[in-house]
Order: sequence, then structure tokens, then C-alpha cells
Amino acid sequence: MLRQESKKFLMIVLGVLLLSVFGLSIAYAILNVTLNIGGSAKVTSADWDISIENVSIVTDGSASVLKQPVVDGTEIKDFNVSLTKPGDAIYITFYVTNNGSIDAKFVNSTLHTVDYGVYKDYMLTYFNVGLTTPEEVNLASGESRMFMYEISWDSMADTLPGNTLPIEINNLGATILYEQK
Repeated sequence: MLRQESKKFLMIVLGVLLLSVFGLSIAYAILNVTLNIGGSAKVTSADWDISIENVSIVTDGSASVLKQPVVDGTEIKDFNVSLTKPGDAIYITFYVTNNGSIDAKFVNSTLHTVDYGVYKDYMLTYFNVGLTTPEEVNLASGESRMFMYEISWDSMADTLPGNTLPIEINNLGATILYEQK
């Protein structure tokens, strides 16, 4: 009886062993199957390049530029001006250009100004024929928009800022912000 139980046990172990080998063989065959996927894809690079270009300065009256503006990406900065009488003005025009391959959406513009009360006005305007809203200042790849930064002494001012003529305004600038469209 012991022998028969031993034989039975041996047969079960042998069956389990054969099933294990058979299962491992199938698993090995499945893992060795090669998966072929056909097709191709082309990836093109995209670049972001929004910058200020072609800066020009015009003065009106006795106004003068004491320090020329520095251009850094989409920022025009660190320039100094002098205004001596009401009506004096400085007009700095520049183009914001999209030299990249990604369309750009206008976000906002920020002026870097110094407070001199009623003796000065700061204004940044964007213009091209037909542009009326900030959405129209968006830049497709290759496009440019002209901006003008005006620093002026109100021509209607009837008081002077004391004995501090000329008015020197330092560290002026503007930042034009764009994001991916």
C-alpha cells in the first residue's frame, strides 16, 4: 500500500512537472514573438523667438535722450530722458517681431515709469493700419507690429516743478508680453 501511494504521489509530481515545463515552453514562445509596427512619423522642431527690433527715437521741442534704450528680448529698458518745458516729447518707436515658428498671443504691456506728477505723461501704443484691439496685436510666425512709447510733458501744464528744470526721468522702459497661441 505504501508503494502504491508512493507511485501515485510520484505520478502527480511527474504530471505537475510536465505541465510546468509545457507552460514554461508556451510562455517562452509568447515572449519571443517579434512585434512589428509599420509606419513613419516626421517631427519638426518649433522655436520661440519674439523680440524688439528697429528702435528709432524722435524728439519734439527741447526734449532730449540722455541715455539710449537697451533692448533685451521683448523689453526696452534703462533709458533716460530730459524734458525742459510743456509740450516737450520723446517718441520711441519699435517693432515687436515673431522670428519663431510658433504663433504668439499678446498678453499685455507694462511701462517702467517714474512719478513726476502732472509734468509728464507716459503712453505706450501699438498701431498698424486697422488694429483696434489687443487681440489684433497677436503675431503669427514672421509678423511684426509697431509700438510707440511716448514720454511727454503735458502741453497744457501751467505750473512748473520748481527750480528743477530740466526734468530728468531715469530708468524708463517697457515690457511687451506674449505667450504661445
